[in-house]
Amino acid sequence: ELLTWLNRAGYRLGVVSGATKRSVDLCLNQCRIEGGGGCLGQWFSLVVSGSAVERGKPHPEPYLKALEQLGLEGRQVLVVENAPAGVNSARAAGCYVAALETTLPRPYLKGAQWILANHAALLRLLRHGIE
Repeated sequence: ELLTWLNRAGYRLGVVSGATKRSVDLCLNQCRIEGGGGCLGQWFSLVVSGSAVERGKPHPEPYLKALEQLGLEGRQVLVVENAPAGVNSARAAGCYVAALETTLPRPYLKGAQWILANHAALLRLLRHGIE
Protein backbone atom coordinates (compact mmCIF):
# COMPACT_ATOMS: atom_id res chain seq x y z
CA GLU A 1 0.00 0.00 0.00
CA LEU A 2 2.82 2.41 0.88
CA LEU A 3 4.73 1.78 -2.36
CA THR A 4 1.57 2.14 -4.44
CA TRP A 5 0.69 5.44 -2.75
CA LEU A 6 4.23 6.83 -3.15
CA ASN A 7 4.26 5.86 -6.83
CA ARG A 8 0.87 7.45 -7.51
CA ALA A 9 1.93 10.59 -5.64
CA GLY A 10 4.91 10.91 -8.00
CA TYR A 11 7.74 10.20 -5.58
CA ARG A 12 11.01 8.84 -6.95
CA LEU A 13 12.13 5.87 -4.89
CA GLY A 14 15.58 4.46 -4.29
CA VAL A 15 17.31 1.89 -2.13
CA VAL A 16 20.49 2.68 -0.21
CA SER A 17 21.68 -0.46 1.51
CA GLY A 18 24.79 -1.58 3.28
CA ALA A 19 24.30 -5.07 1.86
CA THR A 20 26.31 -6.32 -1.10
CA LYS A 21 25.04 -5.70 -4.61
CA ARG A 22 24.34 -9.41 -4.99
CA SER A 23 22.19 -9.52 -1.84
CA VAL A 24 20.27 -6.37 -2.76
CA ASP A 25 19.66 -7.63 -6.31
CA LEU A 26 18.43 -10.98 -5.00
CA CYS A 27 15.99 -9.31 -2.65
CA LEU A 28 14.69 -6.74 -5.10
CA ASN A 29 14.40 -9.08 -8.06
CA GLN A 30 13.21 -12.27 -6.43
CA CYS A 31 11.05 -11.13 -3.53
CA ARG A 32 7.39 -11.14 -4.46
CA ILE A 33 4.95 -8.50 -3.30
CA GLU A 34 2.10 -10.05 -1.33
CA GLY A 35 -1.10 -10.22 -3.29
CA GLY A 36 0.18 -8.13 -6.18
CA GLY A 37 2.74 -10.21 -7.99
CA GLY A 38 5.80 -8.55 -9.41
CA CYS A 39 9.00 -7.93 -7.51
CA LEU A 40 10.13 -5.17 -5.18
CA GLY A 41 12.69 -3.90 -7.68
CA GLN A 42 9.98 -2.55 -9.96
CA TRP A 43 9.36 0.30 -7.51
CA PHE A 44 12.90 1.66 -7.27
CA SER A 45 14.72 3.73 -9.89
CA LEU A 46 17.98 3.88 -7.96
CA VAL A 47 19.97 1.33 -5.99
CA VAL A 48 23.18 2.05 -4.08
CA SER A 49 24.55 -1.04 -2.38
CA GLY A 50 27.40 -1.40 0.05
CA SER A 51 29.49 -2.70 -2.86
CA ALA A 52 29.20 0.68 -4.62
CA VAL A 53 30.92 2.76 -1.93
CA GLU A 54 34.28 2.83 -0.17
CA ARG A 55 32.86 3.96 3.16
CA GLY A 56 29.56 2.47 4.23
CA LYS A 57 27.00 3.63 6.74
CA PRO A 58 27.23 5.46 9.16
CA HIS A 59 29.46 7.51 6.84
CA PRO A 60 27.35 9.75 4.56
CA GLU A 61 28.94 8.42 1.35
CA PRO A 62 26.11 6.00 0.45
CA TYR A 63 23.45 8.70 0.66
CA LEU A 64 25.67 11.34 -0.96
CA LYS A 65 26.16 8.97 -3.90
CA ALA A 66 22.39 8.46 -4.18
CA LEU A 67 21.76 12.22 -4.02
CA GLU A 68 24.31 12.81 -6.76
CA GLN A 69 22.72 10.18 -9.00
CA LEU A 70 19.26 11.64 -8.41
CA GLY A 71 20.41 15.22 -8.89
CA LEU A 72 18.94 16.21 -5.54
CA GLU A 73 20.07 17.90 -2.34
CA GLY A 74 19.60 16.28 1.04
CA ARG A 75 16.95 18.80 2.06
CA GLN A 76 14.79 17.50 -0.83
CA VAL A 77 14.84 13.89 0.36
CA LEU A 78 13.07 11.85 3.01
CA VAL A 79 15.00 8.72 3.93
CA VAL A 80 13.26 5.80 5.60
CA GLU A 81 15.63 3.88 7.87
CA ASN A 82 15.48 1.17 10.49
CA ALA A 83 18.96 1.22 12.03
CA PRO A 84 21.23 3.74 13.79
CA ALA A 85 24.00 3.55 11.15
CA GLY A 86 21.51 4.39 8.42
CA VAL A 87 19.92 7.21 10.41
CA ASN A 88 23.35 8.73 11.05
CA SER A 89 24.43 8.29 7.42
CA ALA A 90 21.32 9.97 6.04
CA ARG A 91 21.43 12.83 8.55
CA ALA A 92 25.13 13.45 7.79
CA ALA A 93 24.20 13.68 4.09
CA GLY A 94 21.66 16.40 4.97
CA CYS A 95 18.51 14.31 4.46
CA TYR A 96 15.35 14.20 6.51
CA VAL A 97 14.89 10.85 8.21
CA ALA A 98 11.86 8.85 9.24
CA ALA A 99 12.95 5.82 11.26
CA LEU A 100 10.77 2.76 11.57
CA GLU A 101 10.75 0.66 14.75
CA THR A 102 10.47 -2.53 12.69
CA THR A 103 13.92 -3.75 13.72
CA LEU A 104 14.98 -1.72 16.75
CA PRO A 105 13.08 0.29 19.38
CA ARG A 106 12.90 4.07 19.59
CA PRO A 107 16.00 4.71 21.79
CA TYR A 108 18.26 3.35 19.03
CA LEU A 109 16.70 5.60 16.37
CA LYS A 110 16.82 8.91 18.23
CA GLY A 111 18.70 10.81 15.49
CA ALA A 112 15.71 10.71 13.13
CA GLN A 113 13.25 13.59 12.82
CA TRP A 114 10.35 11.13 12.96
CA ILE A 115 10.29 7.76 14.70
CA LEU A 116 7.34 5.63 13.65
CA ALA A 117 6.10 2.20 14.63
CA ASN A 118 5.83 0.75 11.12
CA HIS A 119 5.11 1.34 7.42
CA ALA A 120 1.42 2.03 8.07
CA ALA A 121 2.39 4.89 10.41
CA LEU A 122 4.73 6.26 7.75
CA LEU A 123 1.93 6.21 5.20
CA ARG A 124 -0.34 8.11 7.60
CA LEU A 125 2.39 10.73 8.12
CA LEU A 126 2.94 11.15 4.38
CA ARG A 127 -0.76 11.38 3.58
CA HIS A 128 -1.18 14.19 6.13
CA GLY A 129 1.96 15.99 4.99
CA ILE A 130 5.30 16.72 6.53
CA GLU A 131 5.89 20.20 7.82
